[in-house]
Amino acid sequence: MALPQLKTSPIKKKSRQVNTKKNKRSVINYHFREFKRLEYLENKSRVKFFKSAIFSSIVASLLIGLCFFSFLTVNNQNLNLKEMKSQHESLKVKNDYIILELAPYTNSKYIEDVAKTSLGLDYPTADQYLYLERE
Repeated sequence: MALPQLKTSPIKKKSRQVNTKKNKRSVINYHFREFKRLEYLENKSRVKFFKSAIFSSIVASLLIGLCFFSFLTVNNQNLNLKEMKSQHESLKVKNDYIILELAPYTNSKYIEDVAKTSLGLDYPTADQYLYLERE
């Protein structure tokens, strides 16, 4: 059994009148907007690059300044250290000189001679001793 065939009419598409001037304008507007969008994105990336470059240069200059400051501080400390070492050496020399000057005064024979000659002192005699009793 064969199915009966239905009569169908072909679907007619409405023919549309194309306004070519309007279409051309819209295409031009589309391309113009796309060009502006791409230009905006390019400028945005350029601005981003310059911001990062400026930030990097600021950080680099701060690091260089910090290094320079630390160099000056260390150099100043080295100068102070050299000056203190030279003062220490001169004080050591003075101290050694004073020790050499005082060396004779630590000798008991020298002290005895000075006491006898300059001060007229002598050892006590037997009658100059005084004995005390303990209670």
